Amino acid sequence: MAKKSNRGDGKDADRSWDALHDVYRERGVVLALGAGVSVASKLPDWLELLRRVAQKLAEGEGARLVDDLRARGFSLPVIAGMLRTLSPDDGAFYELVRASLYRDFPDALRDWRTADGQLLVNEVREHNPTLRAVAAFCARASQGKAPFKRNWRVHAIINTNIDALLRTYAHARYTLPYGAESILRTVERASKAPDPDRINIYHVHGYLRFDAKLGRADKEASDQLVLSEQAFFDFFNSPTSIFNYAFLYLLREHACVFMGLSMQDDNIRRLLHYSVKERVRAYRDDGLRRPEAIERSRRHFSIMRRFDSQRVTELVERSLNQLGVNVLWVAEYSEIPERLGGVYGAAGHDWADVY
Repeated sequence: MAKKSNRGDGKDADRSWDALHDVYRERGVVLALGAGVSVASKLPDWLELLRRVAQKLAEGEGARLVDDLRARGFSLPVIAGMLRTLSPDDGAFYELVRASLYRDFPDALRDWRTADGQLLVNEVREHNPTLRAVAAFCARASQGKAPFKRNWRVHAIINTNIDALLRTYAHARYTLPYGAESILRTVERASKAPDPDRINIYHVHGYLRFDAKLGRADKEASDQLVLSEQAFFDFFNSPTSIFNYAFLYLLREHACVFMGLSMQDDNIRRLLHYSVKERVRAYRDDGLRRPEAIERSRRHFSIMRRFDSQRVTELVERSLNQLGVNVLWVAEYSEIPERLGGVYGAAGHDWADVY
């Protein structure tokens, strides 16, 4: 881990990136992804998604209603629950969420197998370097029949997004037209068994496809969307749910790299708190003094863009350090492909082979 907290620039910031290089090379990582990975492909973040839903459900008010509720202090899950009351049933609400999620996604890309997926591949390459880099990070050049296999140093992916873009792009880029298995496998419900030959993507808030397989219960999880406060209440009351059990397990066993997340989500921060508290206690039981136990428990990483205010940058970093997270500061998110390429190369592999 980083030997001292970085403050957003200079040698201290580089030290945290160097620490990630070491962790990746020696033990591998888990990726934890948020909306920032998909937004460049014309998919909305959570707030914008609710605005779009409101435009359909609240005639005459639309996005202004969501903004008004936010200004009055209501959280996004509460607002989602309010909007759900305006829909006739769960099924209709789920389909409205799907339509709102993919509203601006190009129609030509929905039949993504056209031209062996090249249309989708070209679109992501041109407009979404972050998604492209994440998918490349999961791949490894192979000398076999199929030129790509999964990257064994990526143990799993926790995806808080409900879209299917990452898995679909990775399939189009690294599987078609070779006829091999995809390097990624979605685990969107408990009946979906992990596959050791593919990287498992845990869609903890549900999973909505945009292609010909949308609506199939064995291929997505539209019935398990976790958006409203009621869904969150039920979700977190179940200790064996994917989000609670799988996420806590991965936090305990591996170093997680958070990307596309603001790190403001109370639920993610809660699980990080549980995890780091458990590790500190275990190190203390092993005989370590508290400062060293806290230092060794800081094992995760979050890629974040620096704030305009140095004071805010420092406070955000201190709060994440307390949750066991080292901050990997970037000036702009456009740095992510090069940064991930540096991490990838730390194990002796060529980023150009996959990116």
